[in-house]
Amino acid sequence: MLSLKEAAERLGVSQTVMRELVDRRQIRHFQLKKWSAIKFEEAWIDQFIEAHTVEVEPVGCHRSPSAPPAVKRPVVPSGPAVAGPDEFGLDYNLAKT
Repeated sequence: MLSLKEAAERLGVSQTVMRELVDRRQIRHFQLKKWSAIKFEEAWIDQFIEAHTVEVEPVGCHRSPSAPPAVKRPVVPSGPAVAGPDEFGLDYNLAKT
């Protein structure tokens, strides 16, 4: 079994953070009495890491079909100023008259 200090080192957090996880019952642990030493099985630490691992998508990956559609944003024209508002009612003519 791992001590609180060893478990904290394994997770890369402080002992205070480990105690908070224990107090909030967010990590599996063993404690015989309220003020006795807190112990952790290595497998419990591995389970905690696995449960909190975020998977990433490869660069250039398409959005999943269940993802919400992208919001259509107006394209700011480049070049000379445009006279009057665009299809969204935005006026890009910044020249003062």
